[in-house]
Formats: sequence, structure tokens, C-alpha cells
Amino acid sequence: MESSLNSSADRAVVERRPSKQRSRVSNGKALFVEADQRGPWARRWKDVLAEIISDLGGADLLSEGQRQLARRCATIAIA
Repeated sequence: MESSLNSSADRAVVERRPSKQRSRVSNGKALFVEADQRGPWARRWKDVLAEIISDLGGADLLSEGQRQLARRCATIAIA
């Protein structure tokens, strides 16, 4: 079984929609779909997320799936 058959480099590139057709979260303008982003929960969530991303090597090295998992992990850690 070769791992190169399922690598992300072999997958077709999905064309991105214009920023006006994406959500604020997808565009990086908001962290949550529905929430005030200035409260203590949000501040702690940002801190935990930053630590997780740092542990994984930095935001520029993460795929979209890894970023989504990091956000979920931060949410679970705060909850």
C-alpha cells in the first residue's frame, strides 16, 4: 500500500470562490460564526488556538483540515 496515492499533492485543486461569497470565518475576518469575539471565553480560545498552531509548526504549514481540527481542539479545551 503506497501512501503517495492518497497524498494531498495528487488531489485536484478546488477553485476558491470569491471572498464575497465566503463566510467571515472562511475569510479570516471572524473566529466564530455566532459569538462576541471580545469576551473572556474568546480571548482564552484565541490563546489556546495560538499555542496549538505553534506546536504544529505555525499557521503557514497547516492545511485547512489541520486548521479546522486545531479550532475544534481549542473549543473542546475551553469547554
